[in-house]
Amino acid sequence: MTSPTTATVSRATDEQKEAAADWDIWESATHAFDTPGAATGLGKFFFDYADNYEERVVVLEGSALLHPSAGGDAISLKAGDSVSFPQGFACTWEVLESMRKHYAYFDKEGTKTVANAIACDGEDCGVDCWEESYFLEEEGLDLCVSCYKKQGLTGGEYQREGTAAEVSPPSKKKQKTSA
Repeated sequence: MTSPTTATVSRATDEQKEAAADWDIWESATHAFDTPGAATGLGKFFFDYADNYEERVVVLEGSALLHPSAGGDAISLKAGDSVSFPQGFACTWEVLESMRKHYAYFDKEGTKTVANAIACDGEDCGVDCWEESYFLEEEGLDLCVSCYKKQGLTGGEYQREGTAAEVSPPSKKKQKTSA
């Protein structure tokens, strides 16, 4: 399967704005960027839309350029735009003006659904940690178990599939005995 090279962008209709009013909100000011020294809420970061059939967005404030990983022209987004990201689309976001956007995930039938992935917010990580992760509420970060332990953190909420869970003790490998 080839990766989609573009996302569908148009001006948001009143109907789209109304539907998006109860979706989650993402703000670039709270996002971790890959651009050292950039002003708060500005910079570049990579995002892969691999985990859900479709993500729909209505941009409330700000602007960005999206640079598709599979090639093609940069995609311009600004306040008032509606965007549909198909599964498999991947790009580098370049936030030019601090952004706020409504977003939601949809299945093949077009029914709103929950995200089925959590990407690690650890520096230079980004692995899918949907199955198990730690959520640091104050920082608004999700970390894979490896990054959480490597950074020596404590107090994070352990989660399985995005829901608080009890930490399972590590399984002990059975030692082989020779006959």
